[in-house]
Amino acid sequence: HPDVIVQHYFGYNIPENIGLSETEREARLATYYRPYHAQVAMQIERLKQAGQTPFIFSLHSFTESPGDNMPERPWDIGLLYNEHEEAAHFFSDYLEEHHPEFYVGHNEPYDLKRMKTSSVVTHGDHKGLNNLLIELKNEVFDRGEQTHEEWVDIFANILTQYLNLEKKAG
Repeated sequence: HPDVIVQHYFGYNIPENIGLSETEREARLATYYRPYHAQVAMQIERLKQAGQTPFIFSLHSFTESPGDNMPERPWDIGLLYNEHEEAAHFFSDYLEEHHPEFYVGHNEPYDLKRMKTSSVVTHGDHKGLNNLLIELKNEVFDRGEQTHEEWVDIFANILTQYLNLEKKAG
């Protein structure tokens, strides 16, 4: 997909990606992209062989200001999904109840219903597995309100509760 190695992003050039030869592009894909996806696919199969149903969860970050003449991104947390919305709604409800200070967006700042290029789509939707991609705004770390460890605790707590609920329903 052309978005795997982008040359321009929100009005900014990515010099390291501009003018790659096919050999250089292939080397990057062989070094980073394909091994990552192969490992994820292998772990999914390993869990299925063990009688478990994997949940595909991905955590990314984004900037509040993507670039010149681009709209600001007010969300603290974006919950991204395509075919499977259940986890996003659970996370959203939990955050609203326990962390109302966060501005949570659905399919913000990116919309997986349109993009369809992420790992959760490839390894979740395409394989019929429940999934969620979370985008966390970089600037929330600068506020000093939550440390990285506290974010891990917040997301681990929500994820554990969601998976326990899913296990009971399954």
